[in-house]
Amino acid sequence: MRTNDRLSDLRILVVDDDRDTREMLRFILEQDAAQVIAASSVAEALERYKSSRPDVIVADIAMPEYNGYALIAQIRAHDKELGRSTPAIALTAYTSPADEATALAAGFQKYLSKPFEPAKIIEAIRSTLA
Repeated sequence: MRTNDRLSDLRILVVDDDRDTREMLRFILEQDAAQVIAASSVAEALERYKSSRPDVIVADIAMPEYNGYALIAQIRAHDKELGRSTPAIALTAYTSPADEATALAAGFQKYLSKPFEPAKIIEAIRSTLA
């Protein structure tokens, strides 16, 4: 954990098809000194993931075309080739215990429901890196 307990210099890939949510997450994370890489789709997220090698991923589950489960499956396959495991947080409007279990089984380390509190996002990111 960083000594100043901020997200300084972390590269965080934020994936959400909703522009307002992406921008809110960008604002919250940049206020805590993180470097945010934003994507609005799974295809864009995969490109950004491969080019930027983020430290953490925060991804929506329900997106058009491909969902967050498709994203995490492809990231985990790529991580396996590289011998690493990028921490990932599911951020979703799906709120049932079954939805949480599905997200965790798919390869996300944390599950947060929308609407979210900024402090919970920061806390979840820190805990995935601890």
